[in-house]
Amino acid sequence: MKSRSLVYRMVVLFACLVGLATVFFAYRTSAAAVYIVRGPTTAVCSITGQTAPATFQDSIFGSELHGFLDQESVTISFQFPDGRIFSPNDTRLLDGVVDLPPHFARPPYRADVAGDLYFEFPVTNKWPYGCYRLTAVGQGSRQTAVGYLVVTPRTGPPPAPSPARLAVWNNGTFNAFAFHDDLINIHGTNFFPNEVISIWITQPDGTVLDYPQQVASDVGNFQSSFIFTNAHQTGKYTFTALGTLSGYQVFAPFELRARSSTPSGWAQLRVAFPVQASTRQNGGIAITGSLFAPGEYVGLWMTLPNNAVRSLPTQVADGNGDFFVVIDLDERLPTGRYSITAKGVASGRLQIAGFDVTPGSFQPASANNPAEPVPAVVESNVGDQTEVGALTTTSAARASVTFLDRTGAADTVRVEGSGYAPNEPVGIWMTFPDGAVLGMASLNVDSNGAFSVDVDLGVVLTAGRYRVSVQGVDSNRLVIVTFDAADRGAPGGVAPSTAPIQTLGGPTNLGGAAGNPGPEQTPRDQQRCAEPEAFWTPDC
Repeated sequence: MKSRSLVYRMVVLFACLVGLATVFFAYRTSAAAVYIVRGPTTAVCSITGQTAPATFQDSIFGSELHGFLDQESVTISFQFPDGRIFSPNDTRLLDGVVDLPPHFARPPYRADVAGDLYFEFPVTNKWPYGCYRLTAVGQGSRQTAVGYLVVTPRTGPPPAPSPARLAVWNNGTFNAFAFHDDLINIHGTNFFPNEVISIWITQPDGTVLDYPQQVASDVGNFQSSFIFTNAHQTGKYTFTALGTLSGYQVFAPFELRARSSTPSGWAQLRVAFPVQASTRQNGGIAITGSLFAPGEYVGLWMTLPNNAVRSLPTQVADGNGDFFVVIDLDERLPTGRYSITAKGVASGRLQIAGFDVTPGSFQPASANNPAEPVPAVVESNVGDQTEVGALTTTSAARASVTFLDRTGAADTVRVEGSGYAPNEPVGIWMTFPDGAVLGMASLNVDSNGAFSVDVDLGVVLTAGRYRVSVQGVDSNRLVIVTFDAADRGAPGGVAPSTAPIQTLGGPTNLGGAAGNPGPEQTPRDQQRCAEPEAFWTPDC
């Protein structure tokens, strides 16, 4: 009896071992490639709900990969918490605002003779907080390995008490909130006399915007300004000021809110394709508009899931008041709910259409043909008509406008531009809020396609929204810069600050976004106020 029992146990044990071996083999077969992430700490990943390796901004993490072929080339991509997907090299070009670097192809990572790979990679302060999905794909075997990394805030004791103070408010209102395109005042007091003060701005997702250093006055005060453009995400921001000599560190919270657009008029706008008004990151959408004024210009812009706005080329309705555009998207844009807004320049009719962007896959561009900026209008009813072709150009032409003087008998501005054909003539004109047009200049750009011209407008600008248009005669490249001017005030009153006009968001100036410096800041020659003790002075 014992003999039969022993044999039975041995058979059962053998069967269990065979079963375990089969399970182990099946697991290794179904997931032959492995991505192990190494980080200095751990945190919960919102994607998996499990604890995952974590790191901090301005730190590093390690990628350990196994199971690839002998010396196989491996493509690596990082999916950010908001769904954007970049190559490791792309992440070195993030600016924190536009974040649309081209997918420059670099030599791929390569496994060793055993199919193993390990590398370390830096995390900058342009990486938002949250959970990342790291993907490795063998170029020969097509094996895929996935790992997860959390970028988490650093924790530590609060700054030591100090006499320094920092206040941030919406110019003219003293509110601790503002809307897109508003001018923000930054005022610090009680720092060390004449010390250099570092300032940075933490966005709602944890990424950091760099800001020019300021110099304190003889009593330790400073004043500067910042413009929230429509390219910024909405939410709660934190302004930080740190005295580099005193070590005084202070914070000021601030909230950016989105301006609302209310549909008006009888125009119509719809997503014509795909039929479900949903597309993948690597896809696109077709938009049609109707019942606009025949032949009128139609302004077009896209609102991202975080309420940041990307301007699109101005369109032209046909003789029946219709237009269409095909808009290209890719994985550099976040996933979520988007909206397209179209507004007739002449009729004022405004309509909004919504659509969803679902996750796509990483598609690197070749080194000789890097990906164009997105979103991009790749087709429209304007076509190649010479008279309006400039409105749909996808060139990298850019322009900016800066007030030089608002104290004299007339306002003076500087208009600068680049990205035009070498030596070509360009025309520059300003459109006033009431629709009146002022010719500003006709000139030839230099051999690099750039120009700079100072223009005495001959008038004092009253409060309202203005447009400056710059168009190349040969290339037809057109950039339209919009800005709001404020009244100087009563006669004899103090003129407002000569803070620069924000130009991000013109119809073509998303080209070359990797080199875009982001929001314009207080010019360096205006960073030290003539009367820094004042709460607000024209020289700040």
